[in-house]
Amino acid sequence: MGTGSKSIGKAKRRRKPMEEIVDYVVGIESWDFSYWVALNSLRDALDPYHEHRHVVISGRLLRPAGLKSDRWRCRCFRR
Repeated sequence: MGTGSKSIGKAKRRRKPMEEIVDYVVGIESWDFSYWVALNSLRDALDPYHEHRHVVISGRLLRPAGLKSDRWRCRCFRR
């Protein structure tokens, strides 16, 4: 007979640490909407034209404070 009884069971799984949620606040200083159209040179193209448009937004990062740079730029493309 043993002096202490240890239960042999499944080892507890470690939980994945929760991701930290960070909110960013940007003051928009400028934006640019570019657009161009050209003839589509693909042989089996569904559309005879090729369109390209994107938006570039620039601004100053207001929150979180204390980062190396407070400049911010985002390019958004259509797929």
